[in-house]
Amino acid sequence: MGALADKYDTFIFDWDGTIITMTELRKLDSKLDFTLLLKRKDSIKHLQNVKKEVKNSGSLLHKIYFNDSKKVRKVEHDIKNRIYAIIINIVLSFTRPRLHNGVREMLSDLNNKGKTIAVFTNGNVGRILKEAEMLKISNYFTAMLSAQSVNRLKPNPLGLEVLIKGISADKKRTLYIGDMVDDIITAKRAGIASCAIADGLDRKEDLAESNPDYIFRSMEEFKKHI
Repeated sequence: MGALADKYDTFIFDWDGTIITMTELRKLDSKLDFTLLLKRKDSIKHLQNVKKEVKNSGSLLHKIYFNDSKKVRKVEHDIKNRIYAIIINIVLSFTRPRLHNGVREMLSDLNNKGKTIAVFTNGNVGRILKEAEMLKISNYFTAMLSAQSVNRLKPNPLGLEVLIKGISADKKRTLYIGDMVDDIITAKRAGIASCAIADGLDRKEDLAESNPDYIFRSMEEFKKHI
């Protein structure tokens, strides 16, 4: 496999579940019923807006769109991510953030090797900045960007592409590290290498199916390959 630091100059991390632990959210995730969440007023309103936009594009497109189950699922997935981002921010606002084992040492190693380190997340950037200060790791990061800032949650790659351009990173020398399938898809769509960490929210089996360039059991194992 070789040392990752030899292949990449820029390391961009997801935050929730990748940098900080998500024990509370794992428990919550197993209990959430997103079919009920999709019935919320804000979810219904979002679907209605999408339908209106597509309908205005032409009756044929409207017919194709809403008879295409894949595209309907894409809309529902977007709604799920929006609601989930809200839930995560609420839950984590009432818990004390904890780093995954090995994170602090890993960030220090990358910093000592002169690597650019950044964060791209669906989470609220205000909360993440506060947590980074609390955990005393904020000085390691060149930039932090929330997908909410561009109104395009993962797996839409827009925010990641904006971040890459903002820090003048070479896509061929950039690695995105996350704990969810959406993180891997986002990296692929942005045209950069992906790395899955399998002790966050998504199962290792699901992460493996998304075909990341690298997959590790934990951040401690990832650190060994820097």
